[in-house]
Amino acid sequence: MLMTERQKEKRRSTFGREMTDIGVGIAIVILSVLVFLNPDANRAVFPVIFLLGAGLCLSNALSRTDRQAAGGEWRVPEILLFIASAALFLMAVMSAASILWG
Repeated sequence: MLMTERQKEKRRSTFGREMTDIGVGIAIVILSVLVFLNPDANRAVFPVIFLLGAGLCLSNALSRTDRQAAGGEWRVPEILLFIASAALFLMAVMSAASILWG
C-alpha cells in the first residue's frame, strides 16, 4: 500500500508525539519514585513533576484540538484536558511557593 506524503507526515508526527509522551511519562515515574524514597531531600522535585504533568496534558489537548480543528467545535475531552493541565500548573506554582516560603 502506497502512502501519500501527507499520510507519511502525519505518521511521523504521531510517532514523535507518542515517543515524547512515553519519555515524559517515564521521567515522571522516575522522579516520583525518587521523591517517595526521600521526600525531605528531594522536595524541590515536586514542582518539576507537576510541570511535566501539565505539559503532557497540554500537549495532548493541543494535539486533540489540532485533529478536531476541521470541525471547529470543542468537545468535552479537550476541555477537560485543558482544565487538568491548568490545575497541574497551579499545583506546581503552589508547590514551588510552599517550598520557597514554607
